[in-house]
Amino acid sequence: MGQILSCPFTVDRASSRILWEFTGKCNLNCRHCLYYGGSNGVGQDLTREQITPILDSIAREGSIKAIWISGGEPLLRRELMWFVEAIAQRGMTPSISSNATLVTEEMARSLYRLGVRYVHVSLDGADAATHDALRRAPGAFDAALAGIDRLTASGIQVGASCMVTEESAGQLDRVLALAKQRRVSPLSFYTVAPIGRGTAEQPGNLLALMEGLAAFQREHSGDQTPRLEVFRTLTGQDRLDKTAGLRPCNADSFFTISNTGRLSSCPWLSKSGHGLGSISLLETDFSTAAEEIRRETAAFLRRRREALPLCGGCAHRDVCGRGCPAVSLPGENDPLCRFLL
Repeated sequence: MGQILSCPFTVDRASSRILWEFTGKCNLNCRHCLYYGGSNGVGQDLTREQITPILDSIAREGSIKAIWISGGEPLLRRELMWFVEAIAQRGMTPSISSNATLVTEEMARSLYRLGVRYVHVSLDGADAATHDALRRAPGAFDAALAGIDRLTASGIQVGASCMVTEESAGQLDRVLALAKQRRVSPLSFYTVAPIGRGTAEQPGNLLALMEGLAAFQREHSGDQTPRLEVFRTLTGQDRLDKTAGLRPCNADSFFTISNTGRLSSCPWLSKSGHGLGSISLLETDFSTAAEEIRRETAAFLRRRREALPLCGGCAHRDVCGRGCPAVSLPGENDPLCRFLL
């Protein structure tokens, strides 16, 4: 079955990617949201006239091959089709992260025609009661399934994430069956990050959730479809597997552009409150800003690796990835590290 991963934003060191928060507005009110709250968003969304020179600057710099359009909920913006086409015209691949509740047949066909081949959605449970409770939106589950079907029918590959909570932990096999039925791949599982609203949504049994994810992965190790990705820490059983290993954080290869046009590193790390900066692309060209963000983030990650109090003498430091810096204070180990002690 797929792989154990430490981070949903893992990319190859040889490539860079941008997650572009195209709007701060959203039609849902999710309990675990890392980004924005409410229907008003945060700040003023960039206009077409502001976006165009930023895209041109990114294309000239040349290292970005793909832009992942996120939000908020990007399908709320009337300019989405223009934005997708503008990305594709500059030789970059557009993909979308959406809750899928707003997808119409016409929209799905237009996205495919303009170059979108992948959309990532959320399936936070195997039934409406579980999914809708996390999304705080009655009807969201049924609307998302309808959106998935419309996207698939248009030729777009749909992948999904399942947020593993105390409520959904017993439904993983049913979520997998639902993904198979809907031809969803990859299917990703991870727990709520303690960032944004997720800070108040941390489960009391995180260890049990991690061990349950590990057991689920072992049970389905022979599955070929969908491709499964499990974002978790290593467990005791993993240490017996010489092939197990998590990549260290490479947030210096992943960029975020906010809906107001500010460039920063990984979306989790940039929202973690650790003091990493951001640069306005309305005032600075992408090449200059990206180099500064890369330098600052790489220095932060290097300082963190050197300061981690438990990693120096740990026999597993080269396979665990040394944890996620976004969910721990600088100089402190990832709270999940206790599972290895």
